[in-house]
Amino acid sequence: MSTQATLNVYLQALGGKFLGPNAYQTDNIDIILSYSEGVVQLPYQLASNTDDGNIGACFTPGSSSCMPILQMNGSDTPIVNYLTTDANTIYGSAAILISGEETANLTAIIPKPDGQTLTISQSIVLSPLQDLYEVILTVPGLLLLSDPQSGLLAVFVEMMCGCKITQGTPKSFWSYEDFEVWAVLTLANEETLQVPLQFDLESNNSLFTAPILPDQQTEIVQLTYYAKQKSTGNYAFVVG
Repeated sequence: MSTQATLNVYLQALGGKFLGPNAYQTDNIDIILSYSEGVVQLPYQLASNTDDGNIGACFTPGSSSCMPILQMNGSDTPIVNYLTTDANTIYGSAAILISGEETANLTAIIPKPDGQTLTISQSIVLSPLQDLYEVILTVPGLLLLSDPQSGLLAVFVEMMCGCKITQGTPKSFWSYEDFEVWAVLTLANEETLQVPLQFDLESNNSLFTAPILPDQQTEIVQLTYYAKQKSTGNYAFVVG
């Protein structure tokens, strides 16, 4: 017995939203199913009304991974939020033919600002007895983009969904207090410095900075920024 089935795949940033209109080069994300019938591409494309899900207090089975969005509020009891989907929430989809029970492989290839890609692979079980599959792949990591400025070390830090770190706005689900950001500098004299960066409250827009002496800035031969989200373990680095 063979079944014509539909496979829908959502990509959710670990601790964040789905990779949609605010993510990096969303239209260049590839989702691929490999199984006995061959290789199937699941188109993952933005439309004018595409959204990346909705944040709320209620967990909806099948609409979000079991990893919540933890809104850190300076206490040991963060506010717990989950994603829900609507008719415009982005996902990859394809019709597939299933001829028998098997374990297939899903792969998502996600571009990053540094020119590299992040590859996520997950096995799924297919059966002719099921004609609809909805799968959520969790995407770990952070988006980092260096912001060269005179007299400053500066880097933007965002969730993989492109959501920003802010304070005091209706969309401030990701607090700067949940992130550790630092830079490692190698100077011309081979001295290595590790410099912590602080959230720029004035811009309130995902930017972390630290002052640097002019003579040190001219002597930098290598600069790398690092960021870690404490609540999820998300981690990333980018060469400045």
